[in-house]
Amino acid sequence: MNTAEVAQLLALCASFDQRTVGEADVHAWHYAISDLDYRTAAAAVRDWYKANDEGRIDFQKLRAQVKRVRRDRLTARAMPVPDADPDDPVAYQQALAAQIGTIAAGYDLPAQLRQPAPPPPEITGRNGRDPAVVAALRITCPWCRAGRGERCRVPRTDTRLPAPHPARLDAAREAARTEEEK
Repeated sequence: MNTAEVAQLLALCASFDQRTVGEADVHAWHYAISDLDYRTAAAAVRDWYKANDEGRIDFQKLRAQVKRVRRDRLTARAMPVPDADPDDPVAYQQALAAQIGTIAAGYDLPAQLRQPAPPPPEITGRNGRDPAVVAALRITCPWCRAGRGERCRVPRTDTRLPAPHPARLDAAREAARTEEEK
């Protein structure tokens, strides 16, 4: 948050509690809360004065209220599956962290991330019964530990995926190769 946004935030506070705001106040608050997002901080001020009659909000109370606002935003809806390969942990974690930050800050995700993408045609085949997928469903997924016959999922959210993880497809190919060698 820059100093102009801090001044706006203090003006918002003043509209609720009739405080006077000077240049020194703006600089002190900026020093204490410059790492916060204005939109989230303004929502925190609104929520504070809507629910509390404990007097003025100070920057420590504001930080605690911002944490509550961010937590409430994250728990208000299911976390969509990131648009990243789960077999690339670094990329997947970065995409997930970006999504969490976007949702916690109160912004909408791009439309393509709100709903899981359909499986690519090379996975489903023409009739939806690709032999590789059928073979993959006969083994436990090494990545998400989905059991035999279960669709792969995103750990922790338990969101079912439309297609098996690449690691599961590879494991099924390896199992078929091992079976052929016997």
